[in-house]
Formats: sequence, C-alpha cells, structure tokens
Amino acid sequence: MTPFRSLPRAAQLFIIGVIVAGVGAVVFGWIVDPVPSFKFPTLVYLAIGTQIAALRPIPWRKGRQWVVDPLLMAAGLFAPGAGVGMIAWLAVFDGRVPGRSIPWWAFLFNRAMLATAYVVPSMAVATIGTGADWTLPIRTVLFVVAALGLNYLVTALSVSYVTRASILTILFENVGLTALVGTAALSFAGGIIYLLLQTGPVGYIMAPGLFGFVLAVRGNVADAQRQTLLKDQTLELAAQALDARDRYTESHSIRVAELAGHLGERLELGDREVELIQTAASLHVHWRRWDRSSGTTMSVGMALAIQPASKAM
Repeated sequence: MTPFRSLPRAAQLFIIGVIVAGVGAVVFGWIVDPVPSFKFPTLVYLAIGTQIAALRPIPWRKGRQWVVDPLLMAAGLFAPGAGVGMIAWLAVFDGRVPGRSIPWWAFLFNRAMLATAYVVPSMAVATIGTGADWTLPIRTVLFVVAALGLNYLVTALSVSYVTRASILTILFENVGLTALVGTAALSFAGGIIYLLLQTGPVGYIMAPGLFGFVLAVRGNVADAQRQTLLKDQTLELAAQALDARDRYTESHSIRVAELAGHLGERLELGDREVELIQTAASLHVHWRRWDRSSGTTMSVGMALAIQPASKAM
C-alpha cells in the first residue's frame, strides 16, 4: 500500500479534489432534488444489489473493476442526484479493509469517484423528462456515455498522477475497446432493471435474475479477455524462446518443435496455429543468445521451462 504522503504532489491534490467533489455532489443533489421518503425502500433494494455486485469485482492488469454499473444506472434513473450518490458512497464495499488491504485515501477516492461520475449525469438526464416512451432509452444511453466517460477518465487520471504514466497508456492497457463496449452494454442493462421496477412486485422478483444473467455474461467476457491476454503473453515468450539458440543441432530443433506444439495444444489453439508454431520452431537457425540482464546464456529448453510459472500467474 502506498501512503498518501508518499504520493506525488499533483496526485495528492487531484485525489483530494475528487473526494471533495464526491461529497459536494451528494450535498448538491440533496439541495436541488431531495429523495422523497416513498423511494427509500426501492433505494435499499438497489443498494443491496449494488453491494452484492461490489463483492464480485473483475481484476484488471492493474487494479480491479467493480461490476456495479447497472445498479447505479438504475438508481440514477430512479432517484437522480442524492439517491444514487448515497448508494455510491455506502454500498460498494469490495471486501478490502481500509488501512489493511487498501489505503484510506484509495478507499475514499473510489467512492467519491463513483459519486462524481453518477450524481451529476443522473440529474442532467432527468431533465429530459419521462412523458414519452422513447425518453427512457435516450436517457439511459446518455447516462451510460456520461457516467462511464467520467468514471474512466477520473480513474485513469488518478493512476496517471500516481504512477507518472501516460493516461492513454493506462486506458489502452487496462480498458481497451472490447472491455469498454462490454461495460457499456452491461451498464445499459440498468435501464432495463429500472423499467422492471416500474412494473410492481413482479419486476422486483425478475430484476435479480436479469442482473445475474448480465453479470455472468460480463464475467465470461472478462475471463475470455484475460485468456486472450495470457495467450498473447505466452506466445510472445515462446517466440523469445525460439530465438534463444544454442550449440545443439537437428535433434534440438525437433525437440523445440515438439515443445512448441505441446505449448500450442495447452493453449487450446487450432491445428493450423499449432502447425505454424512447430514449423517456426523447426526452421530456426542455431546461435547463442547472451542474456544481458544476468550475463548467462539461455537455451530454448530453459526458456520454455520458465513458461508454466508465468502462465499460472
């Protein structure tokens, strides 16, 4: 855990600003559009669902993503402003105890970031009105675009200030187009949940089933994304291993081709991909590669032996 005092000055100021903005957004929501008492039961219902979703985060390459967007969308459509802001502050505990597994500044920042990203957009789309049937899809789409845009932008800026890395690099490495589209589709389901809750008791029964379905789909997409990333990393290491030539000749080439084929099979690649890997391995030219980092010569067998440990991470 990084102590707050160890962060760069720019990161400290940005984090403090987001926390103040998150608190101010909820206060502003209460002043402009206070939540009527008859909406409290539904807000508690949505808060319970949000808390359950927060306990099932999706890990990123750096950090993790909460799968609370559909519930926050539904809450923002149902009780814009203060209603969704309270849920963002109080119902997103992901199991990490502040001061032990997560710093206090990150604990507060995560909640303030969600409140900032959802309170103001929810109040803005509420001005469209609910008179016609077509207004709900329009409000939901605008809400999704605004909330996710603010969410990812604020998060990426904070990581950029803390790590001194490029914001574009952070977005591409941690999010990407596929993850962004999947999250947007998942968030749009919040409008469907809101629509179900307008139908009465039956909607309250059906809404958890809908959310469970979209959560399972998003989890499968995330698993596929991680598997694709793992395959790319493994194939890159395999390519580096094939470039590490040593004094062995033809028999060594055959052995390398066999290892490459087994590697492709373990990655569940297609027959054509396995054949290409084996061909590339068998046609390599033997030479020795000096490992600049350790001052030793790394053979193909040594490099491939390292791979299973990397795959398990």
